[in-house]
Amino acid sequence: MADRTELVRTIEKLVYGTSSDEWANKPLYDTLPEDEKALADGLLDVYEKVGPFDLTESIWVGYVPADQNEDAAIGVKCDNCALMAAPDRCMILEQTIEPEGNCRFSVIPPGYVG
Repeated sequence: MADRTELVRTIEKLVYGTSSDEWANKPLYDTLPEDEKALADGLLDVYEKVGPFDLTESIWVGYVPADQNEDAAIGVKCDNCALMAAPDRCMILEQTIEPEGNCRFSVIPPGYVG
C-alpha cells in the first residue's frame, strides 16, 4: 500500500486534475478513532482499485442531495465526513456533492452525530 499522503495526492490528481496536502492535516480525519481511520483508509484503497464508486456498476453509493437528506439535522451529512475534499467534492465519488447531502459511506467522527 502506498504512503497515505501520496495515495490521496494521486486520487486528487485523477479526480480534480490537481493535488493538495489537505488530507494529512484534515481536522475531521485527525479526530477519527483508529477504527474509523482504518475505514476511511480502506475506502480510499478501494477507490484506488476501482475508481469513483458512483461510476462502478456494482457499488451502490446511495447519495442523496441536501433536500432529501432526512438525517442532516442530526449531523449525518457530507460536511461532517472525513472524506469530503471540498464543499462540492468527495474523495471517493465523481459526482458533485452538497455539504448537507449524504451517502452510505459517511465516515463521521464521534460527537458530530446526535
